[in-house]
Amino acid sequence: MKNLVCLIGLGLLASCQSSLVCETPKNVNYDVLCYGRHAPERQDDFTWENDRVAFRMYGPECGKTGTVLSGIDIWSKKVETPIIDLWYARNDAGENYHTDRGEGADFYKVGKTLGAGGLGFLADGKLYCTQYWEKSRILEQGPNRIVFELDFPELKVGKSLIKETKRITLERGSNFNKIECSFEITGADEITVAAGLRKSHKKAAESAKLANAYAYSEVVDKKQVIYSAIQVKDQEVKHLEAHDHYLLTAKIKKGEGFTYYAGAAWQASGQFKDFSEWIDTIK
Repeated sequence: MKNLVCLIGLGLLASCQSSLVCETPKNVNYDVLCYGRHAPERQDDFTWENDRVAFRMYGPECGKTGTVLSGIDIWSKKVETPIIDLWYARNDAGENYHTDRGEGADFYKVGKTLGAGGLGFLADGKLYCTQYWEKSRILEQGPNRIVFELDFPELKVGKSLIKETKRITLERGSNFNKIECSFEITGADEITVAAGLRKSHKKAAESAKLANAYAYSEVVDKKQVIYSAIQVKDQEVKHLEAHDHYLLTAKIKKGEGFTYYAGAAWQASGQFKDFSEWIDTIK
């Protein structure tokens, strides 16, 4: 137990990933912390959370195995306190985070998909997606929000080359990430981006097509019900069901960005009583 506590403490101090010296943030109530970090001990995950939900994206070590893409993973929680460092420490001690030990668990599977709100690119009838993020920067974290950036390797999409940076903001009390994407484009004046939710092949999945949004409900591992959604608020998008995903697509010219929202909830958390209530948060 002593080693477990030490690991948790070390994780909470890691408020920057680009320096060997990190200071403890002042006046932070860790009981309601919006928190995230690079987890090199778990194949370079980048994982973040607030008081309602946690998410993960895969980094270089995991990405280079060829078993995942840079989709967004959901860590379901039913407590308001931070769980990231606790779950990683338990995982290192042989207690994996796929089992609910009172706070929640990782029931969701991403694999080679966009998961719950990853971004891909459409060209030549294909959906392209990077495999992992390569650099991370935490810009802010504390009692109210976490803001960070992830850079992705250059990706060949049709005849063009695209480098992407995501700035992700998760506010306290929200189930939704604000995801602001910027691009360096070579070889094309315009690209087609696609924010997506991966489809489940299990029974009892439900979807809802809304104005500039998709909402989804599915039964995942251990018969748990997970809600997810993507939404675009300030840009024109088209709905598309293709490549085993629900996609919101948009044309982006050189110099333009793309902003969308991606979120999730776990029915057992009690935050939303059913799929209809989850849909109501998006309308």
